[in-house]
Amino acid sequence: MDNLGNEATSSITSLDIHDISRSARTYGVSKYFIVHPSEIQRKFVERVVNHFVIGEGKKFNPDRAETLQLVEVFKSLEVVIKRIAEIESKKPFVVATTAKDDPTQISYEFLRDKVTKEPGPFLLLFGTSWGLSKEIVDNSDFVLLPLRSAKDLKYNHLSVRSASGIILDKVLGRN
Repeated sequence: MDNLGNEATSSITSLDIHDISRSARTYGVSKYFIVHPSEIQRKFVERVVNHFVIGEGKKFNPDRAETLQLVEVFKSLEVVIKRIAEIESKKPFVVATTAKDDPTQISYEFLRDKVTKEPGPFLLLFGTSWGLSKEIVDNSDFVLLPLRSAKDLKYNHLSVRSASGIILDKVLGRN
């Protein structure tokens, strides 16, 4: 989304690829899927990942290779959902994140409990720029409450790297 509410895309950064894969690996996430409609952006992700997984970067930083092995890049969310069903033999529960409040949102405690008790799989969606499209949020099984400061601040625009790390900790970290 852009700041006017129109569906748009943003560029993928190598920091997002590296940092989110590190958070995913830290919290035991089995796959980190990146979705982008642009072939150029998908090839960029593949180039970064391949550099560390099979290229020169593997020799330089083997730990980075381990984290980036979690990454798969696809053109659409539908393809990701099919891929998860292929891997897990079951369609995932789709959980969207957003910075906007809505009365139907679930708490982190609810999701933590569900992840602990359900056999899964779960697909946690994060958006960049102005967030996930309304269509994606509306078609998700669950939508998480926004991250909020303990103070009543009006500003709420974390980077996807920060938000994903915080949310993974709230859902999969130690209490």
